[in-house]
Amino acid sequence: MAQPVVLKYKEDPTGVNPSNRVVDEPHAVGNRRYRILIPEHGAFFKEGVVITDALTRLPLSTDDYKFAEYEALASKRFAKEVYSVILITNQTLTTGTFLFTGQYVGGESSFSSSAIQRMYEDVMKDDRPVHWGDILGKDKFFNPLDHLHDAGDVYGQEYVVQALESIRRAILMGDSASHDMILELIDRGNAELEAKIQKVANDLLLHLQDRNDPHDVTKDQVGLGNIPNSITDQRQLNSMGSLLTAKALYDHNQSADHDSRYIRLEGGSAAIRMRERAGRIEIAIGATNTWTQIYPPVWQ
Repeated sequence: MAQPVVLKYKEDPTGVNPSNRVVDEPHAVGNRRYRILIPEHGAFFKEGVVITDALTRLPLSTDDYKFAEYEALASKRFAKEVYSVILITNQTLTTGTFLFTGQYVGGESSFSSSAIQRMYEDVMKDDRPVHWGDILGKDKFFNPLDHLHDAGDVYGQEYVVQALESIRRAILMGDSASHDMILELIDRGNAELEAKIQKVANDLLLHLQDRNDPHDVTKDQVGLGNIPNSITDQRQLNSMGSLLTAKALYDHNQSADHDSRYIRLEGGSAAIRMRERAGRIEIAIGATNTWTQIYPPVWQ
């Protein structure tokens, strides 16, 4: 079976190589509603394309057709828009044949559609089985084309939306639950501390108002350890464990039962003299006339 030769153009990265330019390449597209023009040798640069009506020989306006089958990899590689199909959109054009003038990319993007068609027809006539592993020159990987999808068309996005919404709430509102818990613990601690302070204040006030010697203070603790613990008004009592009160001295001064155990009244010759003046008891030591009041006590 004869194999047709597939004509290929050399790769033109500039898009201006004269060897890759074709002029008035004819294409019969018929009078169908959707008329597709596929250039003979593959992908072409959009820039410089001219589509002419074969009947009138007048070029079509850019509003009469659209470019289709965008070649993303070639466009990115050469920094120029590259397509492989032209769609005639003006349905008022009755001509069934159009002429293509443009610049082929060439290289890997170049092929002869008519030659490929003939090869396909020849292959279809061959009824021998073909196995995928027996095909030569196939790529291990095929470069994908850009095909964008709306987020609403993708399943499982609700979980992503929920996570993003949680992040948004955390940024706008903060972790309010944790903050409320912290504030509650602070308030509780303040209340407990204030209760303890109030209890101490109350106990201190009660202590200040207590006149019943809450500390059990002894005379030794205030420097009065040598003073007897009891007092008496009985001037006749013979005891070293009791103090004679000023009243007892006053009673003695008023009485007549003075003996050698007691000091003499005013005018006596003893070293200590005692007298009563206007309800006061005074003493003088020695022969001086300096009298000191001993009853009532001078601090009263």
